[in-house]
Amino acid sequence: MTRSSTSTAGPSPLAAARALHLLDHMGVGGIARSAIELVRHARMDGMGDEIVLAGRPLDVDVDFAAPATPVHFLPALDLGERAAAQRLVDLAASRGARSLHTHSTATLRLGARARRAGAGLALLATLNEAPPTELGFVARRALRRDLRSADRLIAPSPELAEAWSRLGAEVELRLAAVDLGRFRPGAQPSAWRSSRGIGPQTLLVGCLLRATDDKDTGLVLDAIAELRERGLDVAVQFVGDGPQRAALVERARGLHWMHVRRRVLDVPSWYAMVDVVAFACEAELVPFALIEAMASGRAAVAVDPGGLRGLVGEAAHLVAPGNPSAYAEALGALAEPEVRSRLGRAARQRAIEFHDLSSLRAALAPAYHG
Repeated sequence: MTRSSTSTAGPSPLAAARALHLLDHMGVGGIARSAIELVRHARMDGMGDEIVLAGRPLDVDVDFAAPATPVHFLPALDLGERAAAQRLVDLAASRGARSLHTHSTATLRLGARARRAGAGLALLATLNEAPPTELGFVARRALRRDLRSADRLIAPSPELAEAWSRLGAEVELRLAAVDLGRFRPGAQPSAWRSSRGIGPQTLLVGCLLRATDDKDTGLVLDAIAELRERGLDVAVQFVGDGPQRAALVERARGLHWMHVRRRVLDVPSWYAMVDVVAFACEAELVPFALIEAMASGRAAVAVDPGGLRGLVGEAAHLVAPGNPSAYAEALGALAEPEVRSRLGRAARQRAIEFHDLSSLRAALAPAYHG
């Protein structure tokens, strides 16, 4: 099944398709959004990159998709791996795509199989996750074969580059990047804050996430509760879908300072609305929303599982996992507007220097637009 939005003016951009981007799902999660940003930029340049969902589209969030970008649903689990790979090869041929771009270890295997089955089909793999640690001999050998099938391996953080290199992969470091024109300081803020009576004196903390078990939302809530007990006027808004969203909604019941939304239509405006962006995930080595927040000139606090400093430098407050008091101290330090503003300026400058999507696109383009 294909979902698309077409324009009646001028030639269809589909004729210019060059790459298919493989995703597990499309939702509020960072890996999906980073791929969508690449596709969005490609289409701005007249390229016809398209998105393929390699699993069931259980949590499709079209709000983050670029206009006129077809999204193909490839139920790989139902088809079987060999049939799914062949379907992917056929899809690439029908779309005029010259390459596949995988964005997770889950889609790497499918992409590698399609690469081996499709003559002349190139494979670019962005390794957004750490290598699996519990692998038997056969599984490890298969993973290494899939890595060797890729024409180019990209790691979006120094920590991931080192981890995959230890596995024997030849990895190129290209830091995660965002569109600095879309995500920038001074974007028009959302009207949600004023509609809820949250004034400028309230420190509004925002969490943009996919509500899964690895997101420690309890850490953020405990830290905010501690700050409120100290008398600080602070509120929090969680945005995202996922299996733990219902629990968040239930916890927010009756709390005037906790809010839960399923999605936002304009993400840059959301960053302009909140005062501080909070992250709490020990498993996420490339929190894409953190890069978006930096580009938007927003102060941020994040749990550092090890390695985030190499990605963000001094442009965010990083704390150790599982320490609500340390998290509260980091958030509390940002209650002063001047402190927030200073960190936000440093974050924006860091994004300009290291996380410019235009530079990343220029570096990657030869791999699949050549």
